[in-house]
Amino acid sequence: EIASCLVGSEMCIRDRPNYMLHPRHGQEVIDRYFDSIENQMTEEQKKGSNFFFQDELSIPFSQKTWSPDIPKRFKEKKGYDIIPYLPALQQNIGSMTFKVRLDYYDVLMDLVEECYFKPIFNWHWKRGLIYGCDNFGRGLNPKSYVDYFRTTRWFSAPGNDAPARGSSLLQCKVSSSIAHLYKRPRTWLEAFHSMGWGSDGEVLTSQFDQHAIGGGNLLCLHGLYYSTRGGWLEWAPPDFHFRMPYWEHMKYWLKYTERMCFLLSQGTHVCDVAIVYPTEIVQAIPNASPRLAFDLSMNLFNSGIDFDFLDYQSLKRAATKDGYLSVSGEKYKVLILADMEVMHHSSLQTILMHYRNGGIVMAAGKLPEATTLTGANNPEVDAIVRELFGVTATEQKSGKTPFSQTNKAGGRTVYLKNKNIAKEVTPLLVRDFKNCDNDSSKVMHRRIGMRDIYMVLN
Repeated sequence: EIASCLVGSEMCIRDRPNYMLHPRHGQEVIDRYFDSIENQMTEEQKKGSNFFFQDELSIPFSQKTWSPDIPKRFKEKKGYDIIPYLPALQQNIGSMTFKVRLDYYDVLMDLVEECYFKPIFNWHWKRGLIYGCDNFGRGLNPKSYVDYFRTTRWFSAPGNDAPARGSSLLQCKVSSSIAHLYKRPRTWLEAFHSMGWGSDGEVLTSQFDQHAIGGGNLLCLHGLYYSTRGGWLEWAPPDFHFRMPYWEHMKYWLKYTERMCFLLSQGTHVCDVAIVYPTEIVQAIPNASPRLAFDLSMNLFNSGIDFDFLDYQSLKRAATKDGYLSVSGEKYKVLILADMEVMHHSSLQTILMHYRNGGIVMAAGKLPEATTLTGANNPEVDAIVRELFGVTATEQKSGKTPFSQTNKAGGRTVYLKNKNIAKEVTPLLVRDFKNCDNDSSKVMHRRIGMRDIYMVLN
């Protein structure tokens, strides 16, 4: 065990080093599991076994995760010693608090990726195998696995479960955004649990369509039961296969889903809007909610305006030119911040450059107050926020209202006073899709070479 108690602090870290941070952990999983399966297969068997699927990965990460490597790695990457600042992970120690927390998570995730996720991803990638997933949190909890975006990007088919009725559209949008930004070939759709034995083709088609338009493009039906003995105990029926009265027609339905999944996985996704995925606020602020970002995104999509979620590392490597933010083949005109009270400083700098180069920046809720530069109360951060919205976060808290403005380059900032963001976005864009009589219409656009492909729903 590591037992390190900080004198004069109420915080005491007393935890076993996390086994997933052992340098050989990922390789051991490969040696003992993936390699052992591969070594027992004939070449003919390998041709038909072209994927692995990780369901509901359970890994014990938290704000108290520790490893003997962390202090050294932290000092190398961040330039200061983490040990004196460990209380900041549990308590407010002043201006540095949020910086320390984001820096800690950043270093922790470096180790998590190196020790576990990257080796397993590389094993699959080199063999041309799909590596799919349905992970806990399914994108609605950005702090799952400490950083949902950063861990789930190490699947070649990031994905999620989809329910029998209703929609997991937001979950699909998180999964497909990861696929778009990290050039993963597919977005896994595990469908459709708990529908009951009364399923039919109409319901299956409706459910598939509304998740395909959110980016799901690799269909995996939830269950095939080899026996129905005791099947009334099964928690997530049905079996969609040979026991169903519609089975003789399923080959035609499956051909439909194959064509759709193929078509919707080709080329490059096209949309005008990116929403900053709210990882930093839930990492830095206890009990912070990502809800506003999700509410705004649903308002957009239900109004026929497609979007991607954008993580801080993609924002950091994005280019800003001629009013667009470009990364991984995606080009965004509008960048949206929702309650982004805390963020990486590189993100704030990219947002400023996007505005100065003619882009559109929209914000709702709380404005950025602290970054990884020095934490809170930094004049550089305040100056950037004031240039964007006319007030600082501190001034906003004291009652001053942020305002919208346009600069000489044509860049524009808009502060949203309600959640009807679609109404604000529409006049700022040259829309390539427009609702007519049906406000529930949805669209997904892909560009495949010289061709533009649209999936339109409702």
